[in-house]
Amino acid sequence: MDFKHLCLLVASEKEFEGEWRDEKGEWKTAELREEIQNVKKSYFQVEFPRDSDALGLRFVGRKVIHVTPGSLAARCGIKPNIFFVKINGTSVPNKTSSINAMLRLALKKQDQSFVITFRPLTKREALREMGDGGARSTPSQSGVNTSRTQSTVDAQEHEKRKAEIESLKRRIETEVKLRENEKQQAEIWKQLLNKQIEELERARDASKAQVTLANEQISRARDTNAELEKEKESLQALLKEAKGELKSAREKITENEREIQLLKTKGKTCEDKNIKLEEAVKVQKEQLEDITQMFNNGQKLMLAAHKKIGELESQLKKSKEAEITKTLERKEEEIVRLKKRVEDLVNLTGKIGASASSPRENDKRGPGRIISEEDLDFKALYNEVDTTTGIHGVVVLLVSHCAGLVEKSHQERLRHLFAALGYRYEEVDGAMEADLRKNMTTKSGITSYPQVFVRSGEGEDAGYVFIGDFDKVFEMNELGKIHQIFRGCALKS
Repeated sequence: MDFKHLCLLVASEKEFEGEWRDEKGEWKTAELREEIQNVKKSYFQVEFPRDSDALGLRFVGRKVIHVTPGSLAARCGIKPNIFFVKINGTSVPNKTSSINAMLRLALKKQDQSFVITFRPLTKREALREMGDGGARSTPSQSGVNTSRTQSTVDAQEHEKRKAEIESLKRRIETEVKLRENEKQQAEIWKQLLNKQIEELERARDASKAQVTLANEQISRARDTNAELEKEKESLQALLKEAKGELKSAREKITENEREIQLLKTKGKTCEDKNIKLEEAVKVQKEQLEDITQMFNNGQKLMLAAHKKIGELESQLKKSKEAEITKTLERKEEEIVRLKKRVEDLVNLTGKIGASASSPRENDKRGPGRIISEEDLDFKALYNEVDTTTGIHGVVVLLVSHCAGLVEKSHQERLRHLFAALGYRYEEVDGAMEADLRKNMTTKSGITSYPQVFVRSGEGEDAGYVFIGDFDKVFEMNELGKIHQIFRGCALKS
């Protein structure tokens, strides 16, 4: 707000808020802004040289009420009834103690002058002081005094004109004092410049002496230079000889580098051979570890199968009723299958032991040979895959386009798996090819979709080996055995 801004510049206006409002109680914005501009334009600066420990000013708050005659402030033309604004560009507070502290700090720096910004009384302040309170409105007299007579208004106008004249006189006196202050400062600068000129003349004389000394040094340096020229000629002759020796040394170094390069090439070849040998040894060790693990897993499966057989036999003995008898018959069939699986595991364990104790033989089955159920013990193979066993043929995916949502999802996931593994596969629609579906489901023993087979051969001579359903194939993939089972199958072209 403009009134608050004015109060920051002229603190006494806080008591006369009513004078800045009209009859309706609204702010006189235009008059406020004009008064703010007039106050700012009335600022004047005084530069004080540091030739005294005190200015000779007495003040209350920002207002200067007395100037000691003959003091530094008096010599600079300072008069009473003016206000502090800034000291060295810093706004002063309204407390006497704070202003005293700022002045003491400025006076301590004796190597620099300092500037104080003052402002004179405003017209309103002058009228209030000259009118002894007649023209002053107290806070209780806020608003416009409508009871003044015309004669009182004329007297106030006269007093205003008189105050303006007095203010102009003080400004003129201040300007005169400022000019005198500038003259004194010019004299001070003149003395300083004279001292600097004397110092420069002394420095010139010293420089002349240094030039004379430098000329003598140059003369001695010339004599030294002649001696150095002679030494230079002898050094150049030595340098020429050294260059010849350096050339022959470089030729020898080149020959040595060639020999070193040949040796490095031979060493690199030996390192490559060693790396290949180490890789071959590592592969053999990994294969041996796989065989050992397969053997251990076979043993565990055998123990689990025997345990299951024992449990089933004990249940069979305890069953007496007719319904239980039917159940036991099914259990007996399961026992037969488990026994067959145990026999398969025993055979596989024998194969693993034979392969671990003797060098491996190459697989005699070629990619064109037809594989039947008798050629490959596959139930043992997908439980614990022997690294020497593989299936040659084409992956066949038994699917049904009439299957449910879950089965269709499993079919799609198998397609993505074989595409990611890189195997070429063929699809057989079980709903459309009933004979082929019956043949394949007879081999697998299950009727759900999807199922995975490997076909060897073509046409009527083709043979199918059941790999497993969706869960079994994904289990083999998670165990990392699927590539060993399908490693003889056709890949994508």
